[in-house]
Amino acid sequence: MIRINTHEKELRFGIVSDTHLCAETERLEELTEAYHIFKREGINRVFHAGDITDGFNVYRGHENHIKCFGTDKQAEYTIHNYPKIDGIDTFFITGNHDLKAYEKGGPDIGGLIVNGLTIGSDDEGVKQVKGRTDLHYLGRYLARIVWNNNKIDLIHPDYGFSYAVSYAPQKYINELEPGTKPDVLVFGHLHRAFYMNYRNINLLMGGCFQGQNDYLKRKGIQPVRAAWIIEMSRDRKFRLDFKPTLLKFY
Repeated sequence: MIRINTHEKELRFGIVSDTHLCAETERLEELTEAYHIFKREGINRVFHAGDITDGFNVYRGHENHIKCFGTDKQAEYTIHNYPKIDGIDTFFITGNHDLKAYEKGGPDIGGLIVNGLTIGSDDEGVKQVKGRTDLHYLGRYLARIVWNNNKIDLIHPDYGFSYAVSYAPQKYINELEPGTKPDVLVFGHLHRAFYMNYRNINLLMGGCFQGQNDYLKRKGIQPVRAAWIIEMSRDRKFRLDFKPTLLKFY
């Protein structure tokens, strides 16, 4: 959990998810444009709901559709290529694609992106790659951000695609224990962009920045390339004002 220590009456932030860097179908130019829009709109914080990278060996034949193989190489690619805009900090979690190697005993790529890494050997030559100081790793699969007692949850769930867009997040919300509900829930993984207020939770599906690859074609899924700008304030004890703006890319 992180706390945003500010006495501002309004919090404005950007949302992105599932950027899948290193995939052949990444949409890096569109992601960079989203960050330029954030800059023009005065946004200085962006929350990322996981799968910052595409990982490898996530599904059969996956290695044929990535630009670089291995956790170190994908971390280096992300360090060099993820949009870096003065004045904007990105807070991210990792998702199932990011953590495929970690789950088999490898390193956590989120830590490498932030802290940097060493590539090579003494015989071949060693290269030090500095981490990104504007990227802040919040943890694996989920994180909570707290601002003036308002709770914002980022989740990269273990749900499959469903016919009804809202089915998975509604099911997730229904299973939350009493007293644990956030004010805002940002749902990654499903490559959809959607907003609704359900059980007093402002639910957002974060969209993605990846085109339709062979795997998604087989599943019959057209990903929605999108980001969000959020404005929220709580001027009164019992009222949260929440305004989402969708940035959609075609």
